[in-house]
Amino acid sequence: MLSVAAAGGAVAMLAGTTPLGEATDDLPFRSPVLAGVALAAINGIVPLTAVVGTLRRAWWAPFAHLAVSAALVGWIALQVAVIGLTSWLQPILLAYGILVGLLAVDLDW
Repeated sequence: MLSVAAAGGAVAMLAGTTPLGEATDDLPFRSPVLAGVALAAINGIVPLTAVVGTLRRAWWAPFAHLAVSAALVGWIALQVAVIGLTSWLQPILLAYGILVGLLAVDLDW
């Protein structure tokens, strides 16, 4: 789910269809394209890798889920620090990231 949402957000940012308004001024280099690429890489590829590892029952899958948790929690914290609390999704995704981390610790190691 996280990978799909990140892909959708990244595509919208890359296409310029997401109205960021004044938040664009707070982005690094004022670039929604750079933000979209970062979104796709951090919250798209990392979770997808964790899912593939889990489906293949790879030994590293629990570590990948911990990486997903750290990436999402870090992303939201940085996002709020840079552009502020702008959406109800931010606290929900923060809680989701924490939950992923807690569940990863409970996986069979």
